[in-house]
Amino acid sequence: MAELLKEKVIRSFYNLENQRTAILAKIEYLSPEQLAMNPEEGKWNMLQVLAHLVKAESLSLKYMERMFSRREELSNAGISSTIRFQLLKWGLNLPIKYKAPAMADTSGQNPAINELMEEWERVRERLNDLINRCDEDCLKKAIYKHPRAGYLNVRQAVEFMSLHIKHHEKQIADLLKIDQQCVNSF
Repeated sequence: MAELLKEKVIRSFYNLENQRTAILAKIEYLSPEQLAMNPEEGKWNMLQVLAHLVKAESLSLKYMERMFSRREELSNAGISSTIRFQLLKWGLNLPIKYKAPAMADTSGQNPAINELMEEWERVRERLNDLINRCDEDCLKKAIYKHPRAGYLNVRQAVEFMSLHIKHHEKQIADLLKIDQQCVNSF
């Protein structure tokens, strides 16, 4: 029997949660000073990277929640959404740095890590709730609008969030290396 779309979306959500758990495990030993340490002028520190991820997911989810309330009016995400999503996936896998959209730019911010992690948890709980409230028909709707790729369905939105984290994992790994080098130099 073919796997239902809902099962695929739930699996994508669990993969997304596993990524978050892995990131939190990597940074749990860092002090607030280490998290806020700027590696170099004009580059994000760990807090800013994490804040960007949380903010991007939060903004995406707010849009999806708003569209969910109008789901009966929405059209299905079709083949053009699939093509745009494939192009987005391809673009995110390139070793290219992209400028964050202004609304998701976290330059100059240094939120408290506890508040940031609590916000991320709340965003994920709301995303899980949205997924659970969607039936198979709703999951096919163009409920999410990516700034560059346009309208996507719920599964594509969740997979984009996962790709977005993956895109920033090298940045996180580089920041952890810099931090470890600083610790080893003492």
